[in-house]
Amino acid sequence: MALVDLDDVEKNNGKCFLAIENDKAIGLVMGIISEYDKYDYLDYKCPKRGIVTELVISKNYRGCGIGNLLLSKIENYFKDNDCKIIKIDVFAYNDNAIKFYEKNGYHSRMICDIKILE
Repeated sequence: MALVDLDDVEKNNGKCFLAIENDKAIGLVMGIISEYDKYDYLDYKCPKRGIVTELVISKNYRGCGIGNLLLSKIENYFKDNDCKIIKIDVFAYNDNAIKFYEKNGYHSRMICDIKILE
Protein backbone atom coordinates (compact mmCIF):
# COMPACT_ATOMS: atom_id res chain seq x y z
CA MET A 1 0.00 0.00 0.00
CA ALA A 2 1.36 3.41 -0.94
CA LEU A 3 0.85 6.31 1.43
CA VAL A 4 0.55 9.62 -0.35
CA ASP A 5 1.10 13.02 1.19
CA LEU A 6 -1.50 15.24 -0.44
CA ASP A 7 -0.05 18.26 1.37
CA ASP A 8 3.06 17.97 -0.83
CA VAL A 9 0.87 17.86 -3.91
CA GLU A 10 -1.02 20.97 -2.83
CA LYS A 11 2.12 22.90 -1.81
CA ASN A 12 3.92 22.11 -5.08
CA ASN A 13 1.21 22.96 -7.60
CA GLY A 14 0.57 19.27 -8.05
CA LYS A 15 -2.28 17.11 -9.20
CA CYS A 16 -3.69 13.67 -8.45
CA PHE A 17 -5.79 11.71 -10.93
CA LEU A 18 -7.68 8.54 -9.99
CA ALA A 19 -8.95 5.75 -12.22
CA ILE A 20 -12.16 4.43 -10.69
CA GLU A 21 -14.26 1.41 -11.62
CA ASN A 22 -17.37 0.32 -9.69
CA ASP A 23 -16.66 2.94 -7.01
CA LYS A 24 -13.16 1.53 -6.36
CA ALA A 25 -9.86 3.21 -7.12
CA ILE A 26 -7.95 0.97 -9.54
CA GLY A 27 -5.13 3.36 -10.32
CA LEU A 28 -3.67 6.73 -9.53
CA VAL A 29 -1.06 9.12 -10.75
CA MET A 30 0.31 12.03 -8.77
CA GLY A 31 2.72 14.70 -9.77
CA ILE A 32 4.19 17.96 -8.62
CA ILE A 33 5.82 20.90 -10.32
CA SER A 34 9.15 21.42 -8.66
CA GLU A 35 10.26 24.84 -7.57
CA TYR A 36 13.08 26.07 -9.69
CA ASP A 37 15.20 29.08 -10.45
CA LYS A 38 15.22 29.96 -14.10
CA TYR A 39 19.03 29.98 -13.80
CA ASP A 40 21.05 28.00 -11.27
CA TYR A 41 24.14 29.27 -9.49
CA LEU A 42 26.30 28.30 -12.49
CA ASP A 43 24.12 30.28 -14.90
CA TYR A 44 22.76 27.09 -16.41
CA LYS A 45 19.27 27.62 -17.78
CA CYS A 46 17.02 25.24 -15.84
CA PRO A 47 13.85 24.02 -17.52
CA LYS A 48 10.65 23.94 -15.51
CA ARG A 49 9.92 20.31 -14.70
CA GLY A 50 7.09 18.15 -13.54
CA ILE A 51 7.80 15.17 -11.32
CA VAL A 52 5.60 12.08 -11.30
CA THR A 53 5.67 11.04 -7.65
CA GLU A 54 3.34 8.04 -7.90
CA LEU A 55 1.89 5.89 -10.65
CA VAL A 56 0.13 2.87 -9.23
CA ILE A 57 -2.22 0.46 -10.99
CA SER A 58 -4.03 -2.37 -9.24
CA LYS A 59 -2.47 -5.72 -10.21
CA ASN A 60 -5.75 -6.96 -11.69
CA TYR A 61 -5.87 -3.98 -14.08
CA ARG A 62 -2.28 -3.82 -15.30
CA GLY A 63 -1.92 -4.17 -19.06
CA CYS A 64 -5.38 -2.69 -19.70
CA GLY A 65 -4.23 0.80 -20.73
CA ILE A 66 -5.00 2.51 -17.44
CA GLY A 67 -1.35 3.42 -16.83
CA ASN A 68 -1.14 5.00 -20.29
CA LEU A 69 -4.31 6.98 -19.64
CA LEU A 70 -3.15 8.25 -16.26
CA LEU A 71 0.36 9.05 -17.52
CA SER A 72 -1.16 11.00 -20.40
CA LYS A 73 -3.35 12.99 -17.97
CA ILE A 74 -0.43 14.07 -15.80
CA GLU A 75 1.73 14.82 -18.86
CA ASN A 76 -1.00 17.13 -20.19
CA TYR A 77 -1.26 18.80 -16.80
CA PHE A 78 2.48 19.47 -16.86
CA LYS A 79 2.32 20.79 -20.45
CA ASP A 80 -0.54 23.11 -19.52
CA ASN A 81 1.69 24.48 -16.74
CA ASP A 82 4.65 25.15 -19.08
CA CYS A 83 6.84 22.29 -17.86
CA LYS A 84 9.55 21.38 -20.36
CA ILE A 85 10.58 18.01 -18.92
CA ILE A 86 9.11 15.27 -16.73
CA LYS A 87 11.08 13.28 -14.18
CA ILE A 88 10.08 9.83 -12.93
CA ASP A 89 12.13 7.71 -10.53
CA VAL A 90 11.95 3.95 -11.14
CA PHE A 91 13.59 1.18 -9.14
CA ALA A 92 16.34 -0.38 -11.26
CA TYR A 93 14.98 -3.90 -10.75
CA ASN A 94 11.44 -2.98 -11.87
CA ASP A 95 11.81 -4.15 -15.48
CA ASN A 96 8.08 -3.88 -16.20
CA ALA A 97 7.94 -0.23 -15.16
CA ILE A 98 11.12 0.60 -17.09
CA LYS A 99 9.67 -0.98 -20.25
CA PHE A 100 6.37 0.83 -19.70
CA TYR A 101 8.06 4.22 -19.46
CA GLU A 102 10.35 3.51 -22.44
CA LYS A 103 7.26 2.70 -24.54
CA ASN A 104 5.92 6.09 -23.49
CA GLY A 105 9.03 7.96 -24.65
CA TYR A 106 11.04 8.14 -21.43
CA HIS A 107 14.72 7.25 -21.14
CA SER A 108 17.21 6.80 -18.32
CA ARG A 109 19.21 9.86 -17.43
CA MET A 110 21.23 8.65 -14.47
CA ILE A 111 21.71 5.66 -12.24
CA CYS A 112 21.83 5.97 -8.47
CA ASP A 113 23.93 3.29 -6.78
CA ILE A 114 23.41 2.42 -3.14
CA LYS A 115 25.19 0.27 -0.60
CA ILE A 116 23.75 -1.16 2.58
CA LEU A 117 26.06 -0.65 5.53
CA GLU A 118 26.01 -3.28 8.21
